[in-house]
Amino acid sequence: MLAVLSTSAPSAAQEVVEVTPEYRLKAEFIHNFIKFIEWPDGAGGGPLTICVAGQNPFGSTLTTQVEGDTVSGRPIALRVILEPEDGCHVVFVPRTSLGPQAYLRQAQGTPTLTVGEAPDFVTQGGIIGFSMEAERVRFTIDQAAAEKAGLKISSRLLTLARQPE
Repeated sequence: MLAVLSTSAPSAAQEVVEVTPEYRLKAEFIHNFIKFIEWPDGAGGGPLTICVAGQNPFGSTLTTQVEGDTVSGRPIALRVILEPEDGCHVVFVPRTSLGPQAYLRQAQGTPTLTVGEAPDFVTQGGIIGFSMEAERVRFTIDQAAAEKAGLKISSRLLTLARQPE
């Protein structure tokens, strides 16, 4: 069974010369986040799809981490998208993206976990926002935004997160 799907031909959006330690850690976080999220029954069957918006800062790191893994019996798929698309269960919007607004609009009203790096990502409606503090990766979770999307976040994950201000 094929557990990880990606676009068939490498594009400029997927090519990254070197993956920084920050993005290796963020890939690990995203991989672990999905293990602590419960999607509603109507979230469809098939693979649980992680979409990376725009340029892929993870290189092959995230692909390698999720390869062969499953969540609630569902294989994990990975796609790089250049514009908002349907079919994403998780959308990661890196800071190199032109802006999270279009991706957040696309995810609105759907069971999509939105994760981003913009300083105001969570206040714009995103569910999980990464930040760097003293060279450490931190994250904020907006539980109300998750509930609005129909996602249940494990209390174990919530205790590790910062609360939105």
